[in-house]
Amino acid sequence: GATARTCAARAGRGSLPCRYQPSADDEAVEVSRMTGRTTGKLYCPARLGSQTVGIARQDRVVIPRKSLTLEVKGIRNPDLLDRYLIVDTEEIDRA
Repeated sequence: GATARTCAARAGRGSLPCRYQPSADDEAVEVSRMTGRTTGKLYCPARLGSQTVGIARQDRVVIPRKSLTLEVKGIRNPDLLDRYLIVDTEEIDRA
């Protein structure tokens, strides 16, 4: 299976603590084979201090330590509790 990676990401102008989990289900693996792009999920806090994390669909998220650039495909706030976000991503560039 896929392994989670703890990381710091840059989204927009700020830095964001996160955990990146590449997708491992059969459909994601098949899409990866056809497109050469990996899909995955980024888990991050919904708030940093008193500020809401400003991330939106089509944003680019850069994980410098992994030389990885991701495009945001969807954002979920489980149970609308503002504890953390699940960000669906697709890899668009790897240096």
